[in-house]
Amino acid sequence: AKPTILDLVEETVDVALSEYICRCLSGGQIRVLSLRQCRISDDSLAFVLTNLAYSKVATLNLTLGTIDSSRKIKQLTKYLPKSHVTNLSLHGSPLTSRHLQHLLPSLLALPTLASLDLGDCNLTDDCAAALSRHLLSSSTSGMSTSLACLALSGNADISSSGWCRIFLAIGLLPSLRDLRLDFTRLGDEGVRQLAILLAGGTCGLRCLDLDSCGITDDGAATLIFLLENFSISVGRISLAENEQISQQSLGAIASLLAAQRARHRVAEGVEETDFEDNDDDGEENGLGASDDWTVVSDLGASGATAVDEMPSFRG
Repeated sequence: AKPTILDLVEETVDVALSEYICRCLSGGQIRVLSLRQCRISDDSLAFVLTNLAYSKVATLNLTLGTIDSSRKIKQLTKYLPKSHVTNLSLHGSPLTSRHLQHLLPSLLALPTLASLDLGDCNLTDDCAAALSRHLLSSSTSGMSTSLACLALSGNADISSSGWCRIFLAIGLLPSLRDLRLDFTRLGDEGVRQLAILLAGGTCGLRCLDLDSCGITDDGAATLIFLLENFSISVGRISLAENEQISQQSLGAIASLLAAQRARHRVAEGVEETDFEDNDDDGEENGLGASDDWTVVSDLGASGATAVDEMPSFRG
């Protein structure tokens, strides 16, 4: 049978529905389980998560307020390490620093976890501090993390000091390839901090989503300087909806990214890479909109039978 998706939207997950979900999971065909804006009791969530360990679910979306209590966070902490989840989205969940203190050690120790979406989770500087501490702990303790994609989109309450802490931690995560910071208050100061991270050569980031981050030509000038003077791993940067960046600056960044990817291809001795040019979709310069990088929480309409997943860079 063809692997399927179980996608529930705005449902009340009572005992009967949670039992149905678990029967579906036990069949071994469900690869994506999505509960979006659902009302589910703590006990029903525990029941579903317990059965998750015996399923083949790779993508788990618990988004838009489905996770709404400290007890649910503790259940995730308890049961997720027993699962085989590769992509986890908690997009739109109101998370506090205390929640992250409980949750992150288990998530970062999960050997299969390749992508984590904490977008629109109302993260604050305290949350950023908790995130950076646990990222640093996972890298310095010798614990190997497989995290390749991290989405922090829409967390507008993180200040430049919060981003600075996060970037310092990311510098010690060689596995991370895709970082999504769109619709935040990153600004020019955040771009300067990010440039220092990239210039250091300690991270392997390939894609950056900086849409609608309040970046101006000053921030663009930082990116231009970075690309002109350093060989970095990044080959795709999305800068849509930063209205104060001139077309001239965007053009310069696009040209420099194209040259950067050409150097990558030569160094790797191959004709095609993750940054392959595509003249047909207007992305030939690596300066595209983030719509091309779909997030695990974007499943479309209720009852959808296809899922947009974060790209996997495993292997």
